[in-house]
Amino acid sequence: MANYGLIKLAAEITMNIKLVYQSLTGNTKKLAEAIALTLNIQAKSIEENTFSSNPTDLLFIGGGVYFGKINKKLLSFINNLNSEIVKHAVVFATCGEPTRIGYA
Repeated sequence: MANYGLIKLAAEITMNIKLVYQSLTGNTKKLAEAIALTLNIQAKSIEENTFSSNPTDLLFIGGGVYFGKINKKLLSFINNLNSEIVKHAVVFATCGEPTRIGYA
């Protein structure tokens, strides 16, 4: 299991922290929810996200890597972020090996 010490520290500091993700298979959603639980915030899909114009100190952005590329919707979301609203971002991703799909 990953060490979430830095993530917990960010949550303890008074910051406006948000987490958004895009997940086709559910793997990124699981990781996003684990991070959100640690931060005591909600993980929101970019499809359901109602990203406001309120300043965000730290934005976690999660996505999957599919055949070496990220999803076009997620890339569009990232490209349209306003640096005056989102001060800092953390990007995380999940991926699998196509030849091992289905292995436990």
